Amino acid sequence: MRLNTTISNTKSEKEVRKACVRQNLLTPGSKPSRFSVEYWRERVFRPTYAAGGEVLEWYAQIQYRGRREKVGLGTNNKEAASRRATQFYSMLREKGWDVALADLSPERNVKPKNVLTIGDFIEKVRHLAGVRPRTFEIYAYALRKIARETAGTKDDSPSKFDPKSCCWRKAADLLALRKLTPDVVNNWKLQVLSEAGRDPVAQQRARRNINSFARNARALFSKTILKKLAKLNVELPTPLPFEGFEFEEQGSTKYTAKIDAGKLLQSAKEEVAKTDPEAWKVILLALGAGLRRAEIDGLLWSGVDSGRGEIRIANHAYFEAKTQDSEGVVYVDPTLLAELDHFRSARETDPVVEPEIPFRQTSAAQHYRCKDTFQRATSWLRAHGVTGDKPLHTLRKEFGSIICAAADIHTASRQLRHSNLSTTAAFYADHRKRATVPVGALLEPPKPPEAGEKG
Repeated sequence: MRLNTTISNTKSEKEVRKACVRQNLLTPGSKPSRFSVEYWRERVFRPTYAAGGEVLEWYAQIQYRGRREKVGLGTNNKEAASRRATQFYSMLREKGWDVALADLSPERNVKPKNVLTIGDFIEKVRHLAGVRPRTFEIYAYALRKIARETAGTKDDSPSKFDPKSCCWRKAADLLALRKLTPDVVNNWKLQVLSEAGRDPVAQQRARRNINSFARNARALFSKTILKKLAKLNVELPTPLPFEGFEFEEQGSTKYTAKIDAGKLLQSAKEEVAKTDPEAWKVILLALGAGLRRAEIDGLLWSGVDSGRGEIRIANHAYFEAKTQDSEGVVYVDPTLLAELDHFRSARETDPVVEPEIPFRQTSAAQHYRCKDTFQRATSWLRAHGVTGDKPLHTLRKEFGSIICAAADIHTASRQLRHSNLSTTAAFYADHRKRATVPVGALLEPPKPPEAGEKG
């Protein structure tokens, strides 16, 4: 016997039953119908977790037309759950499982406005970014790192560097892009600053890290990429993660010379040139030509032109320059070229450093053919006062600083092969020319005119 369950939504169960008896819908003492709240009051239940303890939500187990399901009733109130079970069963009998479930929980049928995951987004823009694979992976790593940390997971595990299992990357790729909102990104920034504590040095390092990761991750949302995605009808969440992001004031990043380049080079010639000629070549190219580590690793003898006094950085089958502007000529001192010529190979296609180590096909993952040589050169530099995380890059900065002092910042920028002058000004050039107001001369009284001179 079917009850009008809509009554139970506005009146108490006692009132409903009295009304049903008056309408001859129920006989006193009869067995409750599945269409009654009383029936389901005795049958709703709370499942238990495998580890112990009850689920707070009430459920009803229902079978109809060969289908049996545990239906969550969306409440921890037993009376309310009984009423929902009654209403659900009535709808189930009238319109079937799909309609009944949709009526019970409308949100089940509402699809998220954007279902892109971090991994989906990265794959969609991979071929749209227009940058070399290594640069793209730096951008992708920054986005994954921020997404993971906003989800409360740090990337401290060494597994993030595992190129085979990619455990860390896979976990980050499953996160929903729509959850990476500007507010969430801003909270991540505040959390990083908070973890740095009150130490000014740690704070400055944290601000620089924030800016670096945010800038790299934001590059995946450039105007160019967004236009291409729009043409492909790819729907992105709004607002985008880095909309309105404010970078941190990170203090001066300008290089300050702390080494004596002359003494360092003399010591290297005395201690390294004969015992470890490959490391000597690395030091020469880093300090004397300002080459990056990857450029040293990929430099061929065909790029060393002693007659013209230059070293040319050019792409080849196993090397790709950092940017288009990174390809080009560096003018170097004849003595540097003379030192290199002692080791010159007859084959122009041989690499300058460690010619016996073969090249490996370039890929997104950074690989240095001369890794062991770089480590030896770095160890020697650290032992001789070149501190910091990247001693070889410090030599490149010293190169730029010396060029700037000898000529000007424009010449230094060209020699460093930067894409724009602002990079040279912000990070590399150390202005060593000292220009001061001649206070001593100004304080001196004017000399009296000598005899015979006109006043």
